[in-house]
This record gives sequence, C-alpha cells and structure tokens, in this order.
Amino acid sequence: IFTHVVPVGFVEAPKAATRAAPRHRLVFTKLQALSLDYDRILFLDLDLVVRGDLAELFDVQAPAGMHHGDPDWGDLEHGELIRTRSPGHWCINAGVMRLDPLPTEQERQSQIKALVQQVGHISRARAL
Repeated sequence: IFTHVVPVGFVEAPKAATRAAPRHRLVFTKLQALSLDYDRILFLDLDLVVRGDLAELFDVQAPAGMHHGDPDWGDLEHGELIRTRSPGHWCINAGVMRLDPLPTEQERQSQIKALVQQVGHISRARAL
C-alpha cells in the first residue's frame, strides 16, 4: 500500500540514451524500487492506465516484467531469455515489473550498488 514518497538518486546510463529516446539515460533509476522495505512490489510507470484489478500480478514469480517487440516472433515463456540479436526484436518493457526486494536494508543496498555498477558498463549495442 502506498504510504509516502521516497526521494531517490538518479541512476544514469548515458550509453542507453539515443536521439530517438533520450529518456533512456535515466531509465535505470527504476532499480531504486529494490531499496524499498516491502516484501513484494508491483512497479508501474506513471503513463499506464490501469483498467482492472492488479492483485493477481502479485502472484507472478519475481523478478518479472513485460516485453515488447515483433508479435510474429511468438510468445516468450516466463523466465525465458530475450535475445536481442534474433530475428524479430524483443526487449524488456520496464514499465511493468514484479519485484521482491531483499529482506535487509544492507542486502538491498548491496544489490542496488552491484546493479548500478552493471548499468555503468552498458554499451550502446547492448542498450538498443
């Protein structure tokens, strides 16, 4: 249940941005959701319109998210790797994510630190 706003620092990934999508420079700030002291999180981008009950999404095994891409390529199974170099391009749509933060603040902060380091190593080819 939403109880308050938690200010967080930006996670910058300059190589993830393109001229067509400069907003991707800060998209990894969403990783900060893992710092919250909740057992389960359903992350939704602010530009989504919820049209039904989302309760069943909390039963989806975390981590989970949505994907988008070429619909002719077929459906992905839960947990299946998304290959960006395959025919028909798929990528993660991080506008809907089901997350389970780690139990202690120390574990959560350590996880976020490691993830932010990985973001710093993203190359333009991997970001596209």
